[in-house]
Amino acid sequence: MMRASTNEEFTCKTNLKYRLLMMVTSSAAVMAEAPPDPADLTQTNTFLWGQTGNNDYTLTGGVAGKLSQDFSYLGLIEHTRTWKRDSKNVNDNTRVRLFGVQSVDFGVISSIGASVDYIEGHKSGLDTTALGLIGKVETSIDWLALYPNIAYVSLDMDSGGIKGKSEGYQANLFASVYLGDDGKYLSIAPQYMNTQYINVKKLEVTYGAPISIDGRWWFDVKGGYTRTEAIVNTGIAKLNVIDSDKTIKIGVAYYF
Repeated sequence: MMRASTNEEFTCKTNLKYRLLMMVTSSAAVMAEAPPDPADLTQTNTFLWGQTGNNDYTLTGGVAGKLSQDFSYLGLIEHTRTWKRDSKNVNDNTRVRLFGVQSVDFGVISSIGASVDYIEGHKSGLDTTALGLIGKVETSIDWLALYPNIAYVSLDMDSGGIKGKSEGYQANLFASVYLGDDGKYLSIAPQYMNTQYINVKKLEVTYGAPISIDGRWWFDVKGGYTRTEAIVNTGIAKLNVIDSDKTIKIGVAYYF
């Protein structure tokens, strides 16, 4: 009797392990079949991405996963090295980000995401912390999606005898325009940051397209314009410093 009971228990455990294995395998297959969509800012993917431009290069890596059917997350680390022509001013920035997305059914809003970002300026002495919210707005137009984003921003400055903290907000609107069924897209992103001592206006336009049949390799090209206004207190007077920058970058990404 004991032998029969043991055999039945073994068979039951074996069947259970087999079913669990099939569930995990099926889930992985479904995730693998879902093509990456870089134009969807609320989609999470595991990826590697390299970009280079006229005054910087960026290396980015992200690891994504799911805690439930409706909640996914992304952990990201990014390093950027920037420089200016005819200048020895070189800076390195490292960014760490944790991003979570919840699928919802709030009318035209289908997803809501929350993020925590920290950017350390290794040589500039400017560190940034941001807590943000983003939503995916489904429009009545098949080829257009909108992603409004707002964040609390804290800037910590400690460089050249200038030390202080500047707090405020950042507001962005990302518009993703799909150019075909294969995933090609155009992204238009006006951005504005307002803090006590530093204000930034930025406009970025990005074109992206898959370059492999399986949709894992992607190419992108980005053009941007940034205008920065800063109030600097020298101890004698307050100076209004204005700087502008134009960038163009090309990148290649691989999605796992």
